Amino acid sequence: MFAEDASLFMTDADAFVTCGPQSTQAWFDLPGQDALGGRVLSNEYRITYPSGALTLSSGVVLTVNGLQYKVRRDAAADDGVFREALLEKVSP
Repeated sequence: MFAEDASLFMTDADAFVTCGPQSTQAWFDLPGQDALGGRVLSNEYRITYPSGALTLSSGVVLTVNGLQYKVRRDAAADDGVFREALLEKVSP
């Protein structure tokens, strides 16, 4: 395994995420939206972000592009350079 600089992969990220004082860029998948370059259809709200950028756990509320979501699950993705958080929309 080798160290990767996750910021090199974030240039095309489509979301800005804040959680308390922490913030980062992320990829944001919406239900019914193509994910993984069109290879699958997402059926959940999900963010993929660099490991270490956010400290998330189940039940935490965060903001994605100005809207609030609650974390359902957060786990390392693949080799651990990135993490994926499954979200549910918080009603206004």
